[in-house]
Amino acid sequence: MQTLNPFPLFCGALAVFLSACISTDRHPGDFVQTTDFHILQSFTIGEIELSGMEWTESMGESLTETTRSELAAELERRGFPDSGSEADFIVRADWKKALRVKLRTGNAFDEIPEMSRQDEDRFRPQVLCSLTVELYDPKKDVVFWRAKMPDCLDVLRVNEDNVVAIIKKVMASFPQRIQLDPNLRTIE
Repeated sequence: MQTLNPFPLFCGALAVFLSACISTDRHPGDFVQTTDFHILQSFTIGEIELSGMEWTESMGESLTETTRSELAAELERRGFPDSGSEADFIVRADWKKALRVKLRTGNAFDEIPEMSRQDEDRFRPQVLCSLTVELYDPKKDVVFWRAKMPDCLDVLRVNEDNVVAIIKKVMASFPQRIQLDPNLRTIE
């Protein structure tokens, strides 16, 4: 009588389980605090920070204005009106500029440039921008949603189209506004 080895069966089941948990369509944003999402009906744009290395005045102003208008447009597309000081939540963003250097690993062909096939542009120092967007509930004094995109934009490629595309990607996972049916009875 032959017995069945459970190890290959276990490995197969584990592989299926893990592959089902991995999503290739993940977006950078997620809820970081429990919140009553249905009561969040309106927003206002708060601080747009520029941090890290020095920003030129013209780049800083255009980046701030583009970020402000695109965040507002993304939330309005989801059904949230901009209501100023009466808002249920505040949107904050931080663009951080930093110098990044990738280190080249050595190999036997480093001495022969034709053989190393190392793209020199990949290893030049780059000034990259990272974006963090937070949605803040002022009544509870907590951040309830956050999205981070590290090193998402080379400072040499900062323009309106690229900034808009990054903000769209950052906000892609934020849901639509929930409108409750006014005809529903309340339990009181």
